Amino acid sequence: MSNKPIAVLKVEDAVMTSVTKTTADVLDQIFRFPYTYYKQQPYGGKKQIKSHKLVIARDKSYRGLPTGLLPLAIQYLKSNKFEVEVEGYYEKIPVKKPNLPGITFRPDQMQAIKSIMLAEWQRGIVVAPTGTGKTIIALGMVSTIYPKHNVLILAHTVDLLNQFYDDLIKFKFNKDDISYLKGSDYEFKKITLSTDKKLARIDRKEYIDKFDMVIVDEYHHCSGFDTQYARILGSLLAPVRVGFTATIPPSEESQWAMKSFVGPVKYELTIKQASKLNLLTVPKIKFVTYKPVEKDYEIRSYTDIYKQFVVKNYNRNTVVLNLAEYHIKRKEPVLICIKELDHLDRLMKQAENRGLKIYGAQGSTATQIRKDIIANMRDRKYLACIASKVFNEGINIPQLEVVINCAAGKSKIENIQRPGRGTRLSEGKNQLIVYDFIDPYRYLAEHSNERIMLFAEQNWNIEIISHHKVKDMLEAQK
Repeated sequence: MSNKPIAVLKVEDAVMTSVTKTTADVLDQIFRFPYTYYKQQPYGGKKQIKSHKLVIARDKSYRGLPTGLLPLAIQYLKSNKFEVEVEGYYEKIPVKKPNLPGITFRPDQMQAIKSIMLAEWQRGIVVAPTGTGKTIIALGMVSTIYPKHNVLILAHTVDLLNQFYDDLIKFKFNKDDISYLKGSDYEFKKITLSTDKKLARIDRKEYIDKFDMVIVDEYHHCSGFDTQYARILGSLLAPVRVGFTATIPPSEESQWAMKSFVGPVKYELTIKQASKLNLLTVPKIKFVTYKPVEKDYEIRSYTDIYKQFVVKNYNRNTVVLNLAEYHIKRKEPVLICIKELDHLDRLMKQAENRGLKIYGAQGSTATQIRKDIIANMRDRKYLACIASKVFNEGINIPQLEVVINCAAGKSKIENIQRPGRGTRLSEGKNQLIVYDFIDPYRYLAEHSNERIMLFAEQNWNIEIISHHKVKDMLEAQK
């Protein structure tokens, strides 16, 4: 008879697993994340209090572990000499061989599909760079249970869903089996596509038990326990759950939320690995210096600093357009990434004054116009586009040879996504060059350093060049 302490985990459904008080106390040691709040002081001001939040839900009579964390909980308990007993019922969906007409799955794609569909717990996160065929992997997974079982595909933008819909039709999924939730009407079918915003407006009782599988694209948007995705996934009883992302957020809360509602990372492919498989090109990063316009001593807030020294910075914007012009003359397609719409307007106006033909895209740009811009850039009829974060995700332009990141900032996800717009391979494309900027201003200088460290962590080649060299490059073309 074993002398090991016993940990009992009772699976209630795909969302929650109940645990005993003793088990919860043990798991609380690692199933937690940092939390900072501010407490009002008696004589004015606020004091910063650093604490933590626990992942396990609890009240007087109940302790619940998110079922997505069950594999991690079992592993941790066993490593701490517990004998683990899993009770309750967790449905396992029978699968068939993945099949998409005209597609021979690569070994890495098959590995990703098997990591979820053939696993003991059919759930988890797939991490893969843009351009490595995530949609093919997702639809390959769908094909293993279609048409016997119902699937929900979730994304946060219509552009992403449009791509899924087009590919579903392309790979001969029955159009009558597909429902795309739009407007005020809705109908759930064998395959249902929806944005998180649309599904959140529907009473959860209408969909809680309608699906056997849920696939979430750009899953990093489930960045906390109070997000729209968290509320939706916390309601669904679908046993098969897959989250696709190119980047896991650095925030511990985001990581715990993502694992809680879907499961742990089951498959990961880096850009470097994808390059060795000849799937992507590794970007060459060039940080550009420029002449400061003025000192920032009198400006304190980050918002004001950003507006003055990024959006309105004539010298910086001139270097952006010098780079664009240089590559346009070389017939190399360029994507210029910005954050604020005022920045787009200023660059467009400055480009127009220089006689540069550059197109613009933002969230309010009609879907068809955005599609036309993408199609024309693929055909190299358009050679430059300035785009807001609407082009950060789900945009497929393999022909891009240059990305100019002039949005600044320190977001790990956004600063990996932007180069990712151009890492796909295409005929006649030799490399991807990504330009960024060393900004010599309060906050912005620190953020520039963080981007340099981020790219260095990816093992990408980094070079620093001056605005003088950019000007010389352009002059040499004349």
